[in-house]
Amino acid sequence: DELLWGAAWLHKATRRREYREYIVRNEVILKAGDTINEFGWDNKHAGINVLISKEVLMGRADDLKNFKDNADDFICSVLPGIARSEVQYSPGGLIFKSGGSNMQHVTSLSFLLLAYSNYLSHSNHQVPCGDGISASSSLLKNLAKRQVIN
Repeated sequence: DELLWGAAWLHKATRRREYREYIVRNEVILKAGDTINEFGWDNKHAGINVLISKEVLMGRADDLKNFKDNADDFICSVLPGIARSEVQYSPGGLIFKSGGSNMQHVTSLSFLLLAYSNYLSHSNHQVPCGDGISASSSLLKNLAKRQVIN
């Protein structure tokens, strides 16, 4: 995942075609859609998908739509109260992950929620999560804000 992460940032910074081609060519091989419900030093898949999805949401890269779909799946996987949510919440509403690095988990997921919220706001989109539930920019921003307040 580090190779895609690096290529995504290099493409964003330089707009060089070869980085974009690398991303498209290696999306499946490097399993960009795997393990979407976490983001940290050892798993950057959710971050890759959120970063690249901005291009799709802004109408600049339909060929990268799979990354937007993966980012949408990530968003739906972290929302509380959704049947397919894969993230645990404490009784007080804080994202919780067993183990010794819960604050890293909360902080990094909150960052991605805020970034995607910003992309949704600028593109006037929402994330469809099924069963008539959609995640708006304001919903994501409020969820990230609750993580800081809790």
